[in-house]
This record gives sequence, C-alpha cells and structure tokens, in this order.
Amino acid sequence: MKKIQYVKLLGLLTVLLLLNISCKDDDTLLRGSGITEQSWSTNQTYFASAEQTLTFTFTTLSSWTAQNSSAALLSLDNDAGNSGKNTIKITVHKSSQEQGTITIKVNGYSSTSNIKIQLSNDNVEGYEINYSVDQYLKEKYLWNDDYKSSNPQLRA
Repeated sequence: MKKIQYVKLLGLLTVLLLLNISCKDDDTLLRGSGITEQSWSTNQTYFASAEQTLTFTFTTLSSWTAQNSSAALLSLDNDAGNSGKNTIKITVHKSSQEQGTITIKVNGYSSTSNIKIQLSNDNVEGYEINYSVDQYLKEKYLWNDDYKSSNPQLRA
C-alpha cells in the first residue's frame, strides 16, 4: 500500500515538474518583438512630404498587426499579415498633425516595433535620395552597427 502511495506521489511530482518546465519555455518564446529583420530604425524619425509614400520591409516569426496613431496624417496599405517577409507602405497626408507612429505587434511576442514619421513642410525633393543612401548604409556600411545606432535627420 505504501508503495502505491509512493508511486502516485512520484508521478504527481513528475507531472508538476514537467508543467513547470513547459511554462518556462513559453516565457522565452514571448520575449522580443518577433521581428527578425526590419528596414527602419526604431529610434529614428523619418521625414516625408504630403502625399509621399514610404515603403518598409520586415520579417516576422508569426502573424502581425499594425496600429496607426494618426489616421489623419498616415494611411497604411495593409494593417495585418502573416509570418515571413512583409512589406508595409505608409502614405503621408497633409494634416494638422505633424507626427505619427505606426506600431507593429507580432502575435505571441511581448514587445512592439515603432516607425515614427514626421510631416515635413520643406521641399523634400532630395528625401528619396537621402532615404536610399540611408538604407544602403544600413545594409553595406562596414560599421553598420554604429550607423544603425546613430540618428541622422533625413531632410533634404
């Protein structure tokens, strides 16, 4: 009789231990943003003129949604997608609001990633060139980790 109680107790402890281990694995899956590659820097503000469209690319580990903090200033071509490589196009409109943020949340992950966009009242004809050079430097520059942490102003 004591052997049966001992086996039951041992079985119960084993189940509890396995549940504890599996919960710890779930916690590590939730860390981070779930975005493995993104073409924007979260600490940078992107400048754009009215009716200009900016394109950003990113790769996610799960499905995602995007929230727009300023519907009057910014519009999105899509606000949700599946895991894998994704593209989001943001069009800037003339508005009384001068700055907006697009927040991307990947399902199953605790952090988000933000794209900050500022309406530029200047003539930003050279913006496309600056943006292209910025993207090139992020990908090819030998010291790209240092460059990515800088905060260049992309004004023309």
